[in-house]
Amino acid sequence: MPGMVKLGQMERERMSEKRTRRGGEGRIGIRDVARDAGVSVATVSRTLAGDGYPVSDEARRKVLESVKKLNFVPNDLARGLTQSRTNTVGVIVPNLVNLYYARVVIGVEEIAAQNGISIIFCNTNHNIAKREQDINLLLQKRVDGIIICGSGTDYESGSGRLANGNAPFVVLGRNERLDYPSVHADNFRAGYRATQHLVDLGHRQFLFLGGPEKWPDGSDRIAGFKACLAENDIEFQQDMLLFGDFAEENAYQRVLHLGRNFPATAVLAGNDRIALGGMAAVVDLGLRIPDDVAFVGFDNIATSHYLRPSLTTMDMPARLIGAEGMRVLLRIIAGETVASRTVFEADLLVRQSSGGTRLQA
Repeated sequence: MPGMVKLGQMERERMSEKRTRRGGEGRIGIRDVARDAGVSVATVSRTLAGDGYPVSDEARRKVLESVKKLNFVPNDLARGLTQSRTNTVGVIVPNLVNLYYARVVIGVEEIAAQNGISIIFCNTNHNIAKREQDINLLLQKRVDGIIICGSGTDYESGSGRLANGNAPFVVLGRNERLDYPSVHADNFRAGYRATQHLVDLGHRQFLFLGGPEKWPDGSDRIAGFKACLAENDIEFQQDMLLFGDFAEENAYQRVLHLGRNFPATAVLAGNDRIALGGMAAVVDLGLRIPDDVAFVGFDNIATSHYLRPSLTTMDMPARLIGAEGMRVLLRIIAGETVASRTVFEADLLVRQSSGGTRLQA
């Protein structure tokens, strides 16, 4: 036809060879490396896998030189599939706005990077349906394992599927309903120590400004709170507990509703975000911190140190929990036996919001 050039047989063969060498997409492939190094494809594969299979020093040198010269980038997904591994891990976080989980994620990512693992992050915003979608997505991506951040009472559906063998997983939080490996802080002990700190300052009128009523970490902190009151002969009253959500605004409104005739001299907040909202409300009510109302939080998020007054808090070791959670998951993936529970202690950080010397006993 006019305007068209008919390719000769030799030209067609050269173009076909080029497509073959470039994987059909202009990409340098493992065969190109093998051809350039003068070794077999299997030798290139074994050299790049680094799995201990014997490869001579000379062959390894040639392969690595060709990889550098050709700017070859291994296809991790394809390599992983041949090894039944993708070198990816899914991390499901309830709310990345919460600085506590940001610290957890830093710990997870540090250990993942050290082991050549890529992370796929999913943020659920405390939405159960979204978490189920995220679990399905991660399973479809054939991740090697999943880390679920946050304690809860509603993991049975999605996490139950994981427990049935779809993928190894670890939970960074506590839930006694499922038999899975978990990494978390000793929240009972943290609740006890926070309360004892306030008791030692002379307080006997308390308010626990909590998160959701069925939040396991919060329940453990409340249990420690109650145990400490009992040991100090302070009668627990149900109206000492005020439940809500994790948002600062919600805590602010709950405390503001109590008015100036505040029912307590000391507030334990379920976490630092709740404490921030509660403290703002107390100030807006015209009360002084810590002279009228003392505050203690949990988590030690970054902003707690820079408040004025700065927030006394239990330093929940989020970064260590994240790092250990990743280590535990890698051991499971490698077929090792791991402990069902790994528990960290929290440290009390005394700052301005609780005061140094307060009420007389």
